[in-house]
Amino acid sequence: MSIQTTLVAGAEAIAAAIREIDPPTAPDAPTPCADFDVRTLVNHAFGTTRAMARLAAKEGLDPDDPWGSRTDAADGDWPHRLADQLEATANAWSAPEAWQGQLDLGGGDQPASTIGEMAFVEVMVHGWDVARAGGRRPVIPDEVGTELLRAVDASAELGRSMGAYGPEVHVDDSAPDFDRALGLTGRDPDWTVAG
Repeated sequence: MSIQTTLVAGAEAIAAAIREIDPPTAPDAPTPCADFDVRTLVNHAFGTTRAMARLAAKEGLDPDDPWGSRTDAADGDWPHRLADQLEATANAWSAPEAWQGQLDLGGGDQPASTIGEMAFVEVMVHGWDVARAGGRRPVIPDEVGTELLRAVDASAELGRSMGAYGPEVHVDDSAPDFDRALGLTGRDPDWTVAG
């Protein structure tokens, strides 16, 4: 298995859970990503995944709005729109040519494979954050969790040093790989809206 072959299945699982959020969660509601309320998280997820889909298609970032910062995605029918965007990003990265060459994420060229792994983590982790904030629990295929754990384990220290991941949350070694990956990113797999 590889990220390229598991990303679409993972995105579909996350998107299915997000589409079940009805009515949409309040914009100021908490999320498992401690620094973000729902509005901030949804806007962030829209912006980053849209940018990464453009990179997969070799379009480069939008020079006028590279991260979708002008989007107010927590208004209206955002669960369906976000679910569609996560699947579109996964589909963009399912193309073999997306993983070839160098891409500029805004800080200079990096291997496309590195950006593809970032896209996978972004879709899965922030997608899970949104689903949980909406009271939904995605059913993640085992092979997706295994691939996510591998990707997050390789980037955990760097992610924490850059502030992208919070302090590690202990998750038992017997837990599903997806839950263990969440713990490495600083998330409690048992997080609920009620705390």
